[in-house]
Amino acid sequence: MSRRFTDTNKWDDPWFCDLDAKSKLMWQYILDKCSIAGVWKINFKLLKFFCDSDKPESEIRETFTGRFFEFDDKWFIPKFLKYQYPRGLNSEKPAIIGVRNELLDYDKKLLEIIRQSLGNDYLIIKDKDKDKDKDKEKEKREEGVGEEKKDSPPTKKKCLFRNSGIGVENISEAFEKTEDVNNADAEFYYNSILDWSDSDSNMKTDWIATARNFARKDLGEGKLRTIDANIKKAKEIGVTVEVFTAMYKQWSTSPELRTKIKFEDYVREFHGKY
Repeated sequence: MSRRFTDTNKWDDPWFCDLDAKSKLMWQYILDKCSIAGVWKINFKLLKFFCDSDKPESEIRETFTGRFFEFDDKWFIPKFLKYQYPRGLNSEKPAIIGVRNELLDYDKKLLEIIRQSLGNDYLIIKDKDKDKDKDKEKEKREEGVGEEKKDSPPTKKKCLFRNSGIGVENISEAFEKTEDVNNADAEFYYNSILDWSDSDSNMKTDWIATARNFARKDLGEGKLRTIDANIKKAKEIGVTVEVFTAMYKQWSTSPELRTKIKFEDYVREFHGKY
């Protein structure tokens, strides 16, 4: 489960205080659900569902104008990055490296936004990008000196899941080839692994094997999420598979909810507000 700092002074911030209760909740939801780099993948459907709001998207955007930059299908929140990493992104700690790696995966325009919004402490992102290119060139030169290299299998390196290049389709293909979990819900386990990796900058060498282990662990505990099971249960309760999956993630990571209410009852209790 992801842990991050929260600014208790927000309750004295005139902007935050002027928000209505639902908008306060929605802003907190976005801060909780964004990535370690302050990037929230836009999903107004789930935002309104979890915050019990019927506000139109245009009104939500207007409410938070000036607090985010939109690119592709995402919001970048500069103040999140500044507050979580006040000393900049110069550190070589795994968590900071994870932030830099994520930001480098996005459009270069985002790096320019960071430079303009947050100042020179964050320019290290660009420098690191150039250093990576230099290191690669150096490695190539060294490999070509003095001897002819023998063919050898590529070496896998540890990385965040989001930087692995693995998509839902890769996990789906791996599950199909694995007899004991061949009906596992690839999209569900993809998102579960992504959240787990982002939460504490967890890195692995073989993320496909990790996906199998996630599914097998659930299989052993009798709670394997399968495609057919998800669709069937979602239809029975009367919600979309997307909402069903999102609520399962919320319920399964909350010890308080798991002991207080059964998952199906939890969904039935709240889906009427959607």
